[in-house]
Parts: sequence; structure tokens; C-alpha cells
Amino acid sequence: MKWAEATAEELAKAAKNKKALAILPLGNLESHGYHLPAGTDSLLAQDFCELLERKLEAKGFAPVVLPPTNQAIRSMPEFNLDLPLHLYATLVRHLVLKIISNGFANIVMVAGHTPNKEVAKTIAREATAKEKGAKIVSFDWFALGDDEGFADLHHAGDVETSAVAYLFPRLVRENKIFDNPAALKSRAADYSVAGRGVEQAAGKKAVRGIPSKHSAEKGKRFVESAVSKAVKIIEAEF
Repeated sequence: MKWAEATAEELAKAAKNKKALAILPLGNLESHGYHLPAGTDSLLAQDFCELLERKLEAKGFAPVVLPPTNQAIRSMPEFNLDLPLHLYATLVRHLVLKIISNGFANIVMVAGHTPNKEVAKTIAREATAKEKGAKIVSFDWFALGDDEGFADLHHAGDVETSAVAYLFPRLVRENKIFDNPAALKSRAADYSVAGRGVEQAAGKKAVRGIPSKHSAEKGKRFVESAVSKAVKIIEAEF
């Protein structure tokens, strides 16, 4: 069931189900180079949650998928609707508490933009401390996929382009693909740099990797493996 398409009566009935789950995709709008849409993170998160919904229904759950959020933190500088950290945390906190107040004590937050996952984790702890009967699972769906055989897992690279090619083939601008292998030689993961002399990832440089290696077949394997792992996590926790 999709929250936005359900009636008040249907949502009230779903909330009373002991196996009810509210699924909240945490998306984003930001540049994904010239070959992928700015809404890639939101589109993939939404479709992932809808695939997850169908798998969970077959397992006896009563999932309700909310519309994705399009705000986030730490995005590419072009065409984003970023919020400062404190405002984004406030947005997610308010959404989670409203979901609980509407009768859904069990929530799954699915990050479609990697920086969102840490905010989700923090808000989950805060909300469950405030609402003692609530339980929240959060994860970055992108981290669950089987990445074997991919050239890279970077922003707008092979994996992400393959996922879009599988779920939204019409949205991949094949003639605009730009490989940026130099971006794979990134700094050590234990620190980051901001400020003077740091190049902004605008335009083509929003691509981090080798999207020309993409395929819909690889995207299908990646997405479906992530869904399977997510189902196992939810079955174990709920």
C-alpha cells in the first residue's frame, strides 16, 4: 500500500495490523552529471521501497510506503534542495514522530542518499527513546547490493547508472555518458577536506566513476540482491 494513494479508512486499518510497517524513503535532488536525472536518489529509493513492499507482503507484513523526501544534506552543488543539518534532522524527526502518532509503531527508513543514513540512525534513536513502543530500522539501500562485477560504486558511476537503466531505462541519456576514472583515486576515507582549493563537483564532474560500463542486467542483479538483504533484515527485526 502507498500512503499517498490510500484512504484514511485504509490507513487506519493498516495501522491496526500487528505486522504493519511504515517505510520512509529518504531521497534527494542533486546533479548526477549529464546522463542521469537530478532525482536519481529519490527515484531509486522510491522504487526500491515499492519492490520491498511487494516482497514483504508475500511474507505476511502489511507495509505502507510513504512518498520520498527530496531534501538531504551534503549534496553535489548543482540543482539540489539541500537543508542545513539541523533543519534536515528536524524534518526527519518530525516525519518519524508523525508516522508514529498516526499509529505506525514500526518504521523502516531507507536512505537513497548516503549522507542521510547517519541522520536517520540518530533520529531513530531519539524517536524510540521518546516513543517507548516504537521500533525503527534504518539503512542505506545502496550499501546492500551485490557489487561484484561492477567497475565502481561511486556517484553516477557504473552501479548507480545500472540501477537507473534497470528501473527507469528511459531516463538514462546514453549519448551524454561521461567517464571520470580520475575521481576513483580519492583521498583516504578517514578524512575529508572543505574550503580553499577544493574543486567543486559541478556538471560532468558530478560523475565519480565509469558509467559507460553500466547495464540494465547488472542493475537488476544489484537492486534485487539489495531487496533480498533488506527483507532478511526486516524479518529478523520485526
